[in-house]
Amino acid sequence: MAIIMLIAIPRFSYAKNTSSASIDGVYITSNEGTYKTGDTISFEVRFSEDIEIPLVLRLKIKIGENSRSVDQLDEEGQGKIIKYSYTIKENC
Repeated sequence: MAIIMLIAIPRFSYAKNTSSASIDGVYITSNEGTYKTGDTISFEVRFSEDIEIPLVLRLKIKIGENSRSVDQLDEEGQGKIIKYSYTIKENC
């Protein structure tokens, strides 16, 4: 099963400064291997600088031919990392 992550996160200014943080990468933090229905996959989006945002950012992922949007785990993003989790559903 192929997992392709598409980033649906816009550039934004964070509260402590007027410059923009950039995305350093999106990483799967779950154990390596093959995933099946019922497995939970954890992701992280890592930024170049600390961010502080009062809104929820969604990560758009693609599993096989189907796309899904995943909400961040914390309600408020801050620091250099935003964490996500997705449980694979049947006929995903």
